[in-house]
Amino acid sequence: MAKVIAVCGKGGVGKTTISGLIVRLLKEKGLSPILAVDADPSMNLNMTLGVHIGETVGNIREDAKPEKGKRPQAMSLTEYFELQVNLSLQEADSFDLLVMGRPEGKGCYCSANSNLREALKKLTSTYRYVVIDNEAGMEHISRQTDGSVDIMLIVSDPTPKGLVAAMRTDELISRLENEVKKRFLVINRVSKEMPLNLPKEMQIPLVGYLRIDPILSEIELAGKSIFELPTNAQIYQDLQDILKGIDEDING
Repeated sequence: MAKVIAVCGKGGVGKTTISGLIVRLLKEKGLSPILAVDADPSMNLNMTLGVHIGETVGNIREDAKPEKGKRPQAMSLTEYFELQVNLSLQEADSFDLLVMGRPEGKGCYCSANSNLREALKKLTSTYRYVVIDNEAGMEHISRQTDGSVDIMLIVSDPTPKGLVAAMRTDELISRLENEVKKRFLVINRVSKEMPLNLPKEMQIPLVGYLRIDPILSEIELAGKSIFELPTNAQIYQDLQDILKGIDEDING
């Protein structure tokens, strides 16, 4: 079974960059094959990883409607989803990218979603790691779209609003009893001089800080992939320290 690392948090805290850095770190540690999942409708993880977007899972679900006429009559819905999801994968060096795409449109998707969930479960079981870049907010958590997660990284910036949003995300996970084995708080874009006061009600363990890195800013402004970031970049070193502390495979 794959080990699933999910990254969530409010918009603008750097979830996609962190997800891309995790994929890179796993690759460089020899922990492939890796499946990167872009679960954000804005679909930016491909740019971070330097790969193209192919078909999306959202489009596959739409095309499965009977009125579309794209599914052969002799093929079951389960078979159709398994085939199309595998065809939609974008293959790269030591990792694949799966793009979820747009959310559901009009009409009932209960049967489609059930079959699609099974197809995705079968697909992810073939990887050593699955890294999920979630959409902003808590919608994916309330719908329990992540399934079973081994490590959930709740990302915040160092602002009071960001920390409160992270705390509420953690509380929602607890109430819904999602299959999340471990969850941790990661605070991104921290400067050395910045004082940080965590809310007294914060229960989620703080696992580390990612410091502001001008080298990363240059890479992102130039539209380059995360693989062009130097290995001695501050944010990459910080993330390695964080993941080594919470994942024995990476630490090994």
